[in-house]
Amino acid sequence: MSFALLYRSLSRTRWYWSVSQNFTQKSERQFTWESAADLAADYPKLRSRYPTLFAKKRAEAFWIYDLAHDDATRLSLDADDSADMPADDAPQAETKNDKIIAVDSPTAVDSMALQTSTSKQQGNDPKTPEHFALMVDGKNNASCYYSRTLKKFVVKVNEHASVWDRRDSAIDVGKELAINDSFWLGHAEYDRATLRLVRVEDGERIWPQLAGDGLPMLEPELIDRFRQKISAHLDDDGPAASTMSLAKAARHEVETIDFERFNLKKILEAIDYLIDALRLKATAERQLKVFDQSILQDYLHVIELTELDQIDAQRLVASLQTNRRARRQIKDLKIILSALAKSFDVQQFLNILLSEPSLGSQYYFRDQAAATQIKEMIH
Repeated sequence: MSFALLYRSLSRTRWYWSVSQNFTQKSERQFTWESAADLAADYPKLRSRYPTLFAKKRAEAFWIYDLAHDDATRLSLDADDSADMPADDAPQAETKNDKIIAVDSPTAVDSMALQTSTSKQQGNDPKTPEHFALMVDGKNNASCYYSRTLKKFVVKVNEHASVWDRRDSAIDVGKELAINDSFWLGHAEYDRATLRLVRVEDGERIWPQLAGDGLPMLEPELIDRFRQKISAHLDDDGPAASTMSLAKAARHEVETIDFERFNLKKILEAIDYLIDALRLKATAERQLKVFDQSILQDYLHVIELTELDQIDAQRLVASLQTNRRARRQIKDLKIILSALAKSFDVQQFLNILLSEPSLGSQYYFRDQAAATQIKEMIH
C-alpha cells in the first residue's frame, strides 16, 4: 500500500509532499510511504528538517492520504491545536442528484442542481452521495467534459454535461470510451491518454488511479486480457476455415521479413518485461533518496567529526566505494525507467492493442494467389 502526505489549504487546494522534498500540486510527483505509521513517524522529522516549508502551513490541515482506497485520515493533533481547526479544512459533505447537472469547473458545482435530494434522503443515508464526470485534456491542456448525449467533449459545461451518481457506472462508460478507436479518430484534438473520471464536488481524480511513479495504475484484468488475447492469437492451430473469406483478396508482391531476428513472441515478452520493470521506478527513487539523505551523509559526517588517526581509512574507503557503486546501480536503473515512463504510455498501449479488431475476429484474404492455394489445403 502507498500513503502520501497531503496538505489542504483554506481554498481547498491540495498540496502533496513531493519526491523533491517540497510541496507540489502535481499528484504524480508525490512522495509515498509504505505505511501510514511510517508517514506519521516521519512527519515531525520533516517539520524539523524543513522549518521554512512548514512555517506558514497550519498543522491541523495535514492528512495521511491512502492512495489505494482514495481516503484521507487527519494526522493526530494536540487538543489545543485541533480546537482551532477551521471548518473549511474538513472534508465537505456532498449531496445526491440523479439528474444531469451543470458544472463550470472540476471543483465547482451548481449549488441549485445539487440540492435536488429530499431532506428525508439526506437524513437516512449514512454515506454522503457523490457525483462523477469524465474529463479529458484538449488544446492547450484545457480541461473538457464528456457529454454522453452529444457524443463529444465540451469545453464549457452546461446542461448537456453527463454526471453520474454511481462510481461503477461512470467507470464502465470511461473504459468503453477509452477503447473506442472510431470515437477518438473523429476527435483528434483531444488527448485520449488523459481521459479520467473525477469527483465533481472537489475535482478529485477517481479513475484511473495514479501509482507512485505518476503512471496510471494498471488494472490486473487489463494485463490478463492482454496476455490471454495474445496467447490465443499465437495459437498454432490457427483460425477455422469458416472465418476466412476471398471477398477482399488482392495480388501483392512484398519483400520478406527476417522472423529469426524480429520474433513476435520475443517482442511481446520484452513488452511484458518492461511493464513489470516500470513498477520499480518508485522503489528506485525511494532507495536513491535513502542513499543521498542518510547512508552517504553518515559517511561524510564520520569523516568530518572523527580524527583521522582514529579511522581505519582503508576499510572506510572500501565501504564507501561499495555504497557509492550500489547507489550508481540504482541511479542508472532509475534514469532508464524515468525515460521509459515519460515516453511509453502503458495504459494507452494496452487499450489500443486490445481494441485491435484483427485479433480474434474474422479474417479476409488479401492476396488472391495465396488465398486460392490455401483454400485447396483446407477441408
